[in-house]
Amino acid sequence: MDQGGAWNHNPIPYHAEYMGHKLHLDQNEKLVMFGVTHVLAINRFSKKIVSHSTMPIKNNLSIYEDVFSPAVITYGMWDQVRVDHGKEFNLTLFMQEMLSHHRFNQKRLPYLQMSSTRCGEASFHCSTHVLQPIMVLQHSDSIGSSMISAKVT
Repeated sequence: MDQGGAWNHNPIPYHAEYMGHKLHLDQNEKLVMFGVTHVLAINRFSKKIVSHSTMPIKNNLSIYEDVFSPAVITYGMWDQVRVDHGKEFNLTLFMQEMLSHHRFNQKRLPYLQMSSTRCGEASFHCSTHVLQPIMVLQHSDSIGSSMISAKVT
């Protein structure tokens, strides 16, 4: 029975109670064969992308300097950072833990690592954010090539 991809989404999505409650870091590697990895920081309360970076190879330092640090500088410390189980977020999680005494609600864990199947909604935002400009370019290319072929014939 086809469930339309619903099998890989968390049936009880997590929510944030206020701005600064949860920051979700996610990555999109759909274009890795072209040397492009996109990493996003999403505010789970508003679902706004608060920081992002495109890099040729994902690594701890680039993610910390280009994604996490700008989000913290702009919006302040997050009560909790959520990531998948990849090692590319280790520096970010270490810094979140080291600076955890600056958080608003210190009763929560400073970070939480989840399986990537529970990150479905954030992955959708990441895929949409990364692939939208490419789809627009492909569409404009197909329009342009059809116009050229129309002029030739």
